[in-house]
Amino acid sequence: MLEDVCPAIDLPRGDQQAGVADGWEAYLEKLEKKERHEIRRKLRRIEREAPDHRVRLVEGGEELTAAVASFVELHRLSSKAKDSFMTEEMQGFFAAIADAVAGNHWLQISFLEIGGQAVASYFCFDYRGEILVYNSGYDPQASPQLSAGWVLLARLIERAIATGHTRFDFLQGSEDYKHRFGGVDARSIVL
Repeated sequence: MLEDVCPAIDLPRGDQQAGVADGWEAYLEKLEKKERHEIRRKLRRIEREAPDHRVRLVEGGEELTAAVASFVELHRLSSKAKDSFMTEEMQGFFAAIADAVAGNHWLQISFLEIGGQAVASYFCFDYRGEILVYNSGYDPQASPQLSAGWVLLARLIERAIATGHTRFDFLQGSEDYKHRFGGVDARSIVL
């Protein structure tokens, strides 16, 4: 047995009277000043430089097959290691798991699109009031100055707060960005 780090964020609740912004601001206030500033700066920058950007969610339906294919493409573009990981067998696994969980409304494949082009993606599960981040991908050549992966992640956390989710779980791995977004380490046993 091995022990692994699993960073997660316990999400604040916004005051129902004041609206969602309260929850988002409460989340940002929990971050270190530098990280809070970076997230706000990146969000302002994309608003200014790519006003046509949008977040698109696919949770099932007719778009599912195309969404999985787009996710796989962005995953492979992210790095050589991710490209090597995403074998034909692994692509089949992602398609099968998406089909299996979408029927239970547990799937959330998200995309940040700029000019109608998907530039970043997250493959998540929406389960029992928590968002579980399973994997991600992005195109490092598509407007790298806009930090598409960070922007999408910030928007997903903001949405999770707005929809009343209680936790945003990064699952296994201690990558730096998870902590910069406020993930607090929990330990899990890996068999």
